[in-house]
Amino acid sequence: MLGLDGGDWDRIDPWLRQGLLPNIRAICEEGIYSVSNSVLPPVTCPNWKCYASSKSPGTHDVYWWDLFDRETNSVTIPDSTSFTEPELWDYLNDEGLTTDIINLPMSFPPRSVDGHMIAGGPQAQNTDYTVPRAYQSELEAEFDYRVRPAKVINGEARGGIEKALSLLETRCEVAQHLIETHDPDFVHLTLFYLNNIQHFHGSGVPTKQAWQLIDDWVGTFRESTETLFLMSDHGCADIDTEFHINSWLNERGYLTTGSSYVGYLDRLGVTQEKATTVLGALNLERVVKNLVPADIVDRVPTKEGATRQSKFESVNLAASNAIASGQGVVYVLEPPDSRAYAETRQTIIEELSQLQTPDSVPVAPEIHRGEELYPNGTPRYRPDIVFEQGPGIHTSDAVGSESVFGTPRRWEAENRRDGVFAAVGPNVESAGGLAPTSILDIAPTVLYAMGLDVPTSFEGTPITEANTARDEPTYRDPLQSLVEQTNEIEDSSTVQERLSDLGYF
Repeated sequence: MLGLDGGDWDRIDPWLRQGLLPNIRAICEEGIYSVSNSVLPPVTCPNWKCYASSKSPGTHDVYWWDLFDRETNSVTIPDSTSFTEPELWDYLNDEGLTTDIINLPMSFPPRSVDGHMIAGGPQAQNTDYTVPRAYQSELEAEFDYRVRPAKVINGEARGGIEKALSLLETRCEVAQHLIETHDPDFVHLTLFYLNNIQHFHGSGVPTKQAWQLIDDWVGTFRESTETLFLMSDHGCADIDTEFHINSWLNERGYLTTGSSYVGYLDRLGVTQEKATTVLGALNLERVVKNLVPADIVDRVPTKEGATRQSKFESVNLAASNAIASGQGVVYVLEPPDSRAYAETRQTIIEELSQLQTPDSVPVAPEIHRGEELYPNGTPRYRPDIVFEQGPGIHTSDAVGSESVFGTPRRWEAENRRDGVFAAVGPNVESAGGLAPTSILDIAPTVLYAMGLDVPTSFEGTPITEANTARDEPTYRDPLQSLVEQTNEIEDSSTVQERLSDLGYF
């Protein structure tokens, strides 16, 4: 399973037609492919874990890169221990099959599988990221393996793109090495930094380079495996307009800001981006990051305004009715069983449904109530409103922006629901394009393709074209929930810094 973070058919279609991605094109022609719709919101966290478990965000009570606790008005960052549902590899191991899991986002701290787990995603640290633990030394000695690039990738001048492409290459080399030396029954590999290149560079040269590198490896993996799957956690489309939803909530009277140091820094023009540019030019970026505590860095506003913890320090929650996370997630702050809550939520939904960008593009073409989208979610953590962003719109959660709408300032491309799915192999039907499917269908499809039973607890259903040698799917009882991990993990402020580097906060 080759996981392509942010993989999008529309983005690569011109390169497919030009013959620049011949191996991916061959899979589409000789196997099956379709659009794979992500769960909402369409972000890395929690979509990779929803794929792995075939369970929607409400089952995990993880809905975005942060976890807002409405009872304490506090924010934490999820990690692998936030997800306790059995995953695809647990069922494969239960059937006596070996699995190697490489660079799956939200897998730090890593846990035991019958094989290898190399934790990935933006939270993984550069120590204790493998199981078995001793495998880390082998990785670093043989491949100079690193969990993340030494530099941020939003500027070619600082060498970030070169570092990111090198990481993609190394991930693939490790996967091929495990295939040749460990001979696992199943391998999952995620190429996470692909989407960060797309975020900052759209369809520019760096993105094209990344996809051509990936296509070369698709050819290699096809030769060395029986069945090859491609998938993404979501798609990625170009941005025309930034929508600053907390500025909109403030303008409409739902969110009240307070006096804080963030406002003073903003008025002085002090931003993380300006500081990074200056420090990068002086080659002091890493030095300062090592000396200045991450929670201090996080309290400096970005070009968009205050985000994450500084966002909450800039808001008077007691005087506010609502606050938003990024990419379509809104929390109503009044007691859920009160009349005021119902009225506030309904009014916000009605006003959002009528809202358009200056170019007359609907901001929220589809709006969902939290309990309808996530019926098994816990009200304490579940968002109250989730909307699908209009085409070309990036929804920022920053507080302090002077305008509700603006031109893109950090990212060139934003996530969307339309991801990729494809498969090729001796038992995969040569059916070409299929109807759109769901990311929740992929794990049951792998089990079906491998001739195994599908757990009755999975929310997705198998794509039967993935195995023409079988009749109808057969089913099994689910495994019990995973035991909570006890590994020592990084404090949340360090993870916040890393996510800020990548443009999420």
